[in-house]
Amino acid sequence: MSRTITRKALQTLFYTTLTCPCPVTEERERALMQFLLSSKEEIFDFQEVLALADKNPAPTPVHLFRNFYVDRQEDSQSFAVEQQDVLRYFASHYHFERSVSFYNPCTLYCHASAYLVSHMLLPVTLEGAGRIVAGTWQCGEYSIRFENNVLLPGAFRKEAEGSGLGAIHLGGIVTDLTPEEADFLNRRLEDIPEFLLMASESPVIDSSKLYKGRNHTEQTLQRVGRHMEV
Repeated sequence: MSRTITRKALQTLFYTTLTCPCPVTEERERALMQFLLSSKEEIFDFQEVLALADKNPAPTPVHLFRNFYVDRQEDSQSFAVEQQDVLRYFASHYHFERSVSFYNPCTLYCHASAYLVSHMLLPVTLEGAGRIVAGTWQCGEYSIRFENNVLLPGAFRKEAEGSGLGAIHLGGIVTDLTPEEADFLNRRLEDIPEFLLMASESPVIDSSKLYKGRNHTEQTLQRVGRHMEV
């Protein structure tokens, strides 16, 4: 049995978790990030990742991705997860419907549409430089400007620096994208009618104002700062 995941795919999965108030304890978050950052390997044993995540008291995004991925495999005992698999998951009906099911208006500062749109993985053209950037998502007639987003360290590979294309999830730029990957995400997002309706209602989203009682941009910076220099 061989279950593997590439470094880029694992980094995108973990970085997305850092932007989200998922039920992952700080201890588990630190363990997972240490697993990634302490190694220079390009291919990881997915079973080792799961073993770390299993110590969390509730299912983590690692578990949710694993279930989504394995359900569409003919052979669930041997597989090789790549970046496109993680992109597909975070732009899927499954991820959107789960986000809707956990929507709680009592904890949010913004309108439901802005939050649920932000919870999906969208390709954006970045604007500005530094750790806090803006980005614009454009897909056909739909357009959203995202403000106050954290560009996570190492999200862009050297060969992708200057491309201007990144993927945003809850106010974090979690990975670079090729034009083909951006189109791949948009084609999946276009297939979620409810998402498109909400996208039409949210022309500008300030990521710092997603949640009541806290600055989400600052909170993301603090979480990232546990593991990396920001």
